[in-house]
Amino acid sequence: MLTLNKAHLAVVQPHGPDAQLIPGLTAMTRLSSAETGSISIVEHLFSPGVLVPPHRHTLEDEISYVVMGDIGFRSDGKEVTLAAGGYIVKPRGELHSMWNAGSTPARMIEIISPA
Repeated sequence: MLTLNKAHLAVVQPHGPDAQLIPGLTAMTRLSSAETGSISIVEHLFSPGVLVPPHRHTLEDEISYVVMGDIGFRSDGKEVTLAAGGYIVKPRGELHSMWNAGSTPARMIEIISPA
């Protein structure tokens, strides 16, 4: 029998623990399936020049929202640079990468489904 987590009230303060994934890229898990029941929300800070190497997720879809700066995305052979306010959907199974496309720090929020 499939059991799904149930969302519950969760409060996230503006600053919290972060992890450095690669030099110049941090990840802060803001909400996990324990709080939401089904998705995760992760915030990333990119230093200028940082590239997330091409990789593939087989189980999760990712929706990225650029909060500040310019972030380049390449997914399934398509490339775009988004400024603050831009969104992109990276479907599971597609080879994708991301990079800071500007000269200042960039920040994005990812919604990952399922968590």
